[in-house]
Amino acid sequence: MLKDSFQPDMLSQTLKHESLADQIHARLRRAIMSGQLPPGERLVYRTLAAEMGVSSTPVRDAVQRLVSDGVLEMDDRGTAALPRLDPARFVEVIALRIELEGRAAEAAAQGGPELAAELAELNAGMEAARARGDQRTTLDLNERLHFTIVRHAEMPVLEGVLRSLWLQCGPSLQFLYTEDYPKSTLRHPHYDLIEAIGHRDGPAARAAITQDLVRHGCHILRKIRKMVGEDDSGEIPAAWL
Repeated sequence: MLKDSFQPDMLSQTLKHESLADQIHARLRRAIMSGQLPPGERLVYRTLAAEMGVSSTPVRDAVQRLVSDGVLEMDDRGTAALPRLDPARFVEVIALRIELEGRAAEAAAQGGPELAAELAELNAGMEAARARGDQRTTLDLNERLHFTIVRHAEMPVLEGVLRSLWLQCGPSLQFLYTEDYPKSTLRHPHYDLIEAIGHRDGPAARAAITQDLVRHGCHILRKIRKMVGEDDSGEIPAAWL
């Protein structure tokens, strides 16, 4: 189910306050964000525990946290699974991300040139990873870039909500790295975002985040609609405008 092996002897090297369930939660989160767990995948406690070399109890605790966050769904038999992709749900999640990440970007813009330099470094690493076909690193650096902005906004409640929303988008992010993703000569919104923050221009930073989410969200939405047999008008959802 999960590609890389879990090393029990590494647990003693982690921070003492981090519980085993926290580590498993983080591991499952990475698997969801990197596309290792496809939509509809069922998470069986005993199977996961055997793969990770741990007991079922911390696995169950970690999975139930993901259920509580709305990332996983629980069926009538008590088995957790990754929700299947749904166009309406995706539109709603992106609409919320546009509002919340836009607000965070506007607040974080006061970080100015120092924050812009940090973001530029992450973006350069992301572009390099994408050029060499390293999807997992690309996704990781993209997430780090967005949450570096959120962290600088100093809104912990908003950050918690966004982490849940990102996880709900996780399985669909793989569509950004398929062969049919349209090649564009347009300037990537990340560059506009970094420039706006460098000039401490909050409204411009919000606009750049919105452009980023709408542009890539439209491509993902087309793929999801195609998968479920829905027609796609090609129009940007009204909730994103």
